[in-house]
Amino acid sequence: CDQSRTPYQEMALPALASAGWEVTVVAVNATRSLLQSILPYPSKRIDLPQQSGSAALAAVRHLLRARLSHYDVIYVATQAVVTRAWPALWRASRVVYHNLDYYDPLRYPVRSWFEKQLARSAALHINAEVHRAHIVRAQYGLRCPILVFPPTLPSAWPIPGPQGSLRRQLAGDAAFLLALHGG
Repeated sequence: CDQSRTPYQEMALPALASAGWEVTVVAVNATRSLLQSILPYPSKRIDLPQQSGSAALAAVRHLLRARLSHYDVIYVATQAVVTRAWPALWRASRVVYHNLDYYDPLRYPVRSWFEKQLARSAALHINAEVHRAHIVRAQYGLRCPILVFPPTLPSAWPIPGPQGSLRRQLAGDAAFLLALHGG
C-alpha cells in the first residue's frame, strides 16, 4: 500500500520502535510516509516501485530476503500484500499479520484462501476489530494469539479546529452533524 496516503498500515510500528525494535519499512512511497512525516519514529525505509507488477515482484524479493536474514519479525500489514507475499512467507514462523479488513470468502475465494494460508502460519494476528478477529479465528482455524488494534489515530495527530463558515456552507445554519465511527 502507498504509505503517503494513509497512516494505518504502520500504526503499530512506532510502539515497536520506541520499545527498541529496529524497524524497516518496505512499501510504495515508504520514504514519503504520512505517519512518519507527522509522528516520526526511528526506521529504515525502502521504496517499492509504483507499478503494481513491479511492486509485487520487488515485495516478494524483499520478503524472501527478510525471511532469510537477521530480522526477528516480519510484520505484514494489509490484505493487499497477502496475495503477493504469501509465496515468500509460506510457513514462515516469524510473521506478524496485521489485517485491517475482511475478505468475504464467498465473494473473494482466492484472496481469502491466500490470506488463510498466511494467517495460519503467523506467530501473531493483529485485527482491527474484535468481532472480525473472532470470525477470522473461527473461519481460518487460527492457533496463534490475536491482538485487537483499532485503526484510530494517535492522540498527537493534528486535527484542525471547528470552522463555522465551512459547516454552514456544507450543512446550512440549523443543521445537526453527527460523526459516527463504526467497526
